[in-house]
Amino acid sequence: MSRPSVPTMIRRQIEKDIRDGVLKPGQPIPTEAELGAQLGVGRSSVREALKVLERKGLIDVQPGRGRVVSELSSGWIESPITSFRSVSELLAASGYVTTCQVLNTSVGIVTPEEMQVLGIEEGSSVIRLERTHLLDGAPIVFMQETVPVALIGSENLSEDWSKSLVAVMAKRGHKPVASRAGMKAVHLPKELANKLSAAKGLDKESWLEITETNLDSFGQICLFSKVYLKGDLFTFTFIRTDDN
Repeated sequence: MSRPSVPTMIRRQIEKDIRDGVLKPGQPIPTEAELGAQLGVGRSSVREALKVLERKGLIDVQPGRGRVVSELSSGWIESPITSFRSVSELLAASGYVTTCQVLNTSVGIVTPEEMQVLGIEEGSSVIRLERTHLLDGAPIVFMQETVPVALIGSENLSEDWSKSLVAVMAKRGHKPVASRAGMKAVHLPKELANKLSAAKGLDKESWLEITETNLDSFGQICLFSKVYLKGDLFTFTFIRTDDN
C-alpha cells in the first residue's frame, strides 16, 4: 500500500494535536522552520500542509501574529462531518463503548445496483454483512456492507466479522481511506429492525442513514455501505465560511 505524502502526514499530525488539545484555539502555530526542524521535513512540505489546514478553517493567519489555531477548530474536533472515520472510530470519539453483533453474512452474485456502485463486472461475487453495535444491550448502529470477494481474497466467511471491517480490509491492502457519502434522516427499515426480536419499535424512531462508496489508497472502490445511526445519540459539526 502506498504511503501518505509528507505534507499529508504533517497535516494529520497537526490535526491530531488540535484534536488532542495539544494545540488550543488561539494558540500560535510554530513557524515553518520550527515545524520542519521538529518533524525532520522540508519547509515546502510544511507550507503545503499548513495551506490545507487554512483552507479547512483550522488555522487562521493574523497580522502581527502569524498562523494561529482557529477558534472554529473547537467545532471541528467534536465530530466533523467531513472527517473520514470508521464506525468503530466514530463510536470511540463519541464516548460509546459498544458490542458488535453480526446479524447476517452471505456470499452472492453482485446485483445490478452493487455492480454499478462498486464498478465490478457482472457475475462477480460479493460478501454481504449485516451488523449492529449494542450499547447496554440496545442497538444504536446498524450496518449493511458489501465488499467484492476479489478484494478479500476468499469466499471464506470464517473471519471474525464482529471486528473492524476496515482492519480486515487493511490486512488485504485495501483499507478504506476516503468516501463519497450522503446523509439523510430516515426510519429504520423494518427488515433490519426485525432482526433483533428483543428490540421493539426501532422502525418508528428517527435514524441517520449514511450511504457511502468507500475508496482505498489507490482510488479503487472497495466497499459499499449503508450505516444507520440512532438519531438522538449522534451529533455532527461542520464549519461554514463566507467565500465571497
